[in-house]
Amino acid sequence: MFWRRRKSTDPATSTTGPAGFTAGSLTVESVFTITGRGTVVAGTVDSGSLAEGQHVTLLRSGQVVVASRITGVEMFRQRGTVAEAGAQAGLLLEGVDRTMVEPGDVVVG
Repeated sequence: MFWRRRKSTDPATSTTGPAGFTAGSLTVESVFTITGRGTVVAGTVDSGSLAEGQHVTLLRSGQVVVASRITGVEMFRQRGTVAEAGAQAGLLLEGVDRTMVEPGDVVVG
């Protein structure tokens, strides 16, 4: 009922990130590799938020390309932990090779 608070087990409020976090998506605009760290996808967060430690899926034309985890978030050359909707961000993805990602792919968490 609308006057009751949602329980933390409700799918609409469950999260895979920090408290106060909502699942989000990022459209990939560029991809590059940082030697010794891994693959970074850069783009604009379209909705919700994406956080360090969050498990994400990379989609191309609605098909799953690879599942990964965000190991770093950077915005305007400053390190952060969460990228909110509308932010230009770079996400460091664990276990993803640069050849697996193309501009136009979508990172969904």
